[in-house]
Amino acid sequence: MTRIGPTMAMLAVLGATSACVDVQGGAVELAWSLRRSDGVSSVQTDCASEHLAEVRLRGESDDGASRFAESWACDRSYGTTLFAIAEGRYSLSIEALCPVTIEPARVVVPDPIVRDVVEGEVVNLNSLLILVVAGAENACDL
Repeated sequence: MTRIGPTMAMLAVLGATSACVDVQGGAVELAWSLRRSDGVSSVQTDCASEHLAEVRLRGESDDGASRFAESWACDRSYGTTLFAIAEGRYSLSIEALCPVTIEPARVVVPDPIVRDVVEGEVVNLNSLLILVVAGAENACDL
């Protein structure tokens, strides 16, 4: 006979009483980090020193019928969409945005990543590298 300890019993109660998440599709989760490169080596940098405001995730389904975009403050270093992305195969890409104009910064980001979005599931893009272009004073030259 298996006995449930007090910790497991508390977790079961908390799980049963927690708020529900409205699921209307799948979700995407990602993290990012910034590096500055001089062409030979690279060093960690941050959003404030590079004058970056936001990181935007864009997605487009293979058939072009579904698109979405969501942005987060760059200094958060992660983002998660709501469960609102229609099921299907998506090309997912990120861009770093400058403040005020919210135009793309001079950075190099990974090529688009293709993933299947399934209702109720989270697509995890893991940690993506944003590389600030060598020669610029900062990514937005403000």
